[in-house]
Amino acid sequence: MIKDEEITKRFQGYLPRLNNPNNTIFNKGFWITFNNTIVGYLDIGNYNKDEDCVYLRAAIFKEHRNKHLGTDMLKEACNYIFINYPFVSKIKLKIDNDNIASQKVAGNAGFIWERDDYYYLDNPNISKSNLLH
Repeated sequence: MIKDEEITKRFQGYLPRLNNPNNTIFNKGFWITFNNTIVGYLDIGNYNKDEDCVYLRAAIFKEHRNKHLGTDMLKEACNYIFINYPFVSKIKLKIDNDNIASQKVAGNAGFIWERDDYYYLDNPNISKSNLLH
């Protein structure tokens, strides 16, 4: 990963999060593997009570791109978070405006453009009528 300049530019400080010993998935980084090979990285931020959401950052190494791994990884991670942490009502991504490939991956994983360079995915297990009460 350190050899991939694009990823290291966008993921400053990822190593401490990989080694974070906390006992939840929040504020932690994870290697993404496929067929016993590390293909990327997923970073899950802290739960943001004000926005009732979690922010994710993800990257797939260049040699493993264009294989739907990013889309599949986002779908799996979001599904896992929504099922195991049902208090999370939304997952957000911050994607630079020049990162067209990541914007496509986010769209393919069901994320919707919110504003500026933010995208979101609502928890499908929470009905919108429950949020209004």
